[in-house]
Amino acid sequence: MRKILLVEDDAVVQRVHQMMLTKLGCQVDIAANGIIALEKAKNNADYNIIFVDIGLPDISGFDLIKQLKDVDTVKTQTIPIIALTGYAGQEERQTCLEAGAIDIAYKPIITSALRALLDRYHTIPA
Repeated sequence: MRKILLVEDDAVVQRVHQMMLTKLGCQVDIAANGIIALEKAKNNADYNIIFVDIGLPDISGFDLIKQLKDVDTVKTQTIPIIALTGYAGQEERQTCLEAGAIDIAYKPIITSALRALLDRYHTIPA
């Protein structure tokens, strides 16, 4: 079973993504902001994929991704991180990738796109 950390501040989006990921055979852990996400990652670095909304209220998603990839901060530097956004122009996309995200998913995400991301970045069968 894939273990996912979903970092998303919008409660409705959290529920929708959690439901979709659960139906795809994932165990979902939710963090409503960057501080909670960092704490969860520090205490439980066995996530298979981390989804990070880039528009968080306390810390930018870009900075959170950098901190998650910081070897001195947490043990998540090898976990694929996928940025979530409602809009990403070329500059924003490049900033996500430079921060350490492996890919970007555009909200609202559909189940088939979510499944493709899971299959692309996680090699253990669900």
